[in-house]
Amino acid sequence: MSEKDPSLAKDFKKKMTERLQKTVQALEEESQAQKRQLQAMHQQRVISIINQNKKMSMNYYIKVLSENNPNTQRYNQFYVDSSVKFENFHNGS
Repeated sequence: MSEKDPSLAKDFKKKMTERLQKTVQALEEESQAQKRQLQAMHQQRVISIINQNKKMSMNYYIKVLSENNPNTQRYNQFYVDSSVKFENFHNGS
């Protein structure tokens, strides 16, 4: 093509290069969107696990308070630690 009509070949090359760049840009944007989606899913999972631990801690805490268990201090500390972790994560610290 470049031997017969150099300007046509140059235009064709330019169009193909632009098309390739658009395709690459679209793929990069799609990749970034997927990455953001995975990060959001991961964050939801982490929050869910923290909430489960917080609920479990509260149940232990209530159980210990109602039974006058000698391990009250240990359970109390577990609950406080879980609450602090949740607050730190939730506030972005």
